[in-house]
Amino acid sequence: MKIDKIIVPLDYTEAAKTGLQYAISLGRKLNAHLILLNSYTVNYAPSAGASMSTMPHPADMDVVTLRNINEKKLHNHIQEIPELSTVDHTAQIAFGTPVEAICTLAEEEKADLIVIGTDGASEIEGFFMGTISEKVSRKAPCSVLVVPSANAPMPMDSIGLALDTEPTHSSLGLAVLEAIARTSGAKLRIIHIAEGDDVTFKKEDVVAHYKEALKEVKPTFHVFQNDDPKEGIISFLEQYPMDLLALVYREHGFFERLFQPGVRRKILFETQRPCLILK
Repeated sequence: MKIDKIIVPLDYTEAAKTGLQYAISLGRKLNAHLILLNSYTVNYAPSAGASMSTMPHPADMDVVTLRNINEKKLHNHIQEIPELSTVDHTAQIAFGTPVEAICTLAEEEKADLIVIGTDGASEIEGFFMGTISEKVSRKAPCSVLVVPSANAPMPMDSIGLALDTEPTHSSLGLAVLEAIARTSGAKLRIIHIAEGDDVTFKKEDVVAHYKEALKEVKPTFHVFQNDDPKEGIISFLEQYPMDLLALVYREHGFFERLFQPGVRRKILFETQRPCLILK
């Protein structure tokens, strides 16, 4: 698989700038087209004698003028980023909330990947409990790479793919992971965790499946049993630092357990590790 289109949300924050720099670096390696997106909504003001929560009406500015202002602001912002000249890109604005605009554009463009910066990974506990990046990772039709604001583009030498024994696999998501690992020349470590009472677990079946799915890279396999998969991942990452952690998205199971508050902070907040949600 070739990654052709990458959506990059921009809201002029430091986190968004970090996400953009990461996307530029990745876009050059993948020879991908970046679609820079900024969304906006109409401001509302309270009617006379009403509270902000009742009888809202649009502020005194027509929609065309508001769109022009936002287009100009995005254009000026892009002009201040000389690194964009090194990668194929276009830019557009959209009316609506950020999550709505990002996911709609990804659907319309049949994007392969969304790269989004977040400052939630620094101190805010809600990184995977309601921030824009979390909502996008759940609702997007494609894989999502979440980049904490403290990260800067750097050589991607090592990627970790954390799995459990859940049989659901994303072939499209694994293709995205393979493309990133291949073009980056990164070593891919598959961390497969079986819970202690999982008697159906067979290491050889796991290895065979991923060798077939990841034909163009040669991952190493670290398969072990642990009664607490979350603690197993933490221990492994302490022993083998990763430049990127990948997870196969599922509504329930391992993904859900892995990102309970305390463990989420340990894995993502304290390590400031970019996280690729494969879909």
